[in-house]
Amino acid sequence: MGTQLAICEVPAAFDVKHWKLIGKHLTEAKTVLLWDLGDWLIEGEYGLEGEELKELATKITGYSWGNLKNYMWVSRSFPKSRRRDKLTYSHHREVAKKEFDEVTQDNLLDSAIKGDLSLKGSVHWSVRKLKTKIKHGQDKGWLPRSEKDKTKDSPFGGKPEPLGPGRHQDPVLEVRICQKDHEFLMDLARARKVNGANSMMWRLMCEYVQQNLAALEAEVDAERLRRTL
Repeated sequence: MGTQLAICEVPAAFDVKHWKLIGKHLTEAKTVLLWDLGDWLIEGEYGLEGEELKELATKITGYSWGNLKNYMWVSRSFPKSRRRDKLTYSHHREVAKKEFDEVTQDNLLDSAIKGDLSLKGSVHWSVRKLKTKIKHGQDKGWLPRSEKDKTKDSPFGGKPEPLGPGRHQDPVLEVRICQKDHEFLMDLARARKVNGANSMMWRLMCEYVQQNLAALEAEVDAERLRRTL
């Protein structure tokens, strides 16, 4: 696209007329490129105040301000250097969450590219598969939840639910460690303001899984594939 440089590179002096022309061009294009719209809106912030940007952007594009803010958020979360050409905009949108840091986002996108092993080779995750993986990771505590989601009951990290008819208690994992390791965990818990050695060990495990999610998923998928052969 001929306007790509104008969109992604902030000019030394903001030209509102030029900015409006680019927005009109993007909106009238046969295929609306949401990355470009988000970059265009971010550029507008350098020369327009909040209400003025909102008024002009909604008028030029015809989109609601809520949608435009989402496009801005995704573009701001993923500068060009972090965007994966092998994945869609929607993949990036799924991991552009406030509770995910850059390492978590990169791990999820890399995992989506690596995909699942099959007899025909690896297959990229669809957006739906990525959403499922994120939800699974959050339910298991490998991935952080939003503050809103933290208030909901979940099978991980919450208080045990009372048993009732037809209800089964979740498996319990017990780990025995030596006194020296326990003291180390207690000191680390105090340093990080975590409540006790058990919580500290749990957090360390979750951090490890989160940081190595792609490799661990691949190992598990390979084992599951081996069992089906």
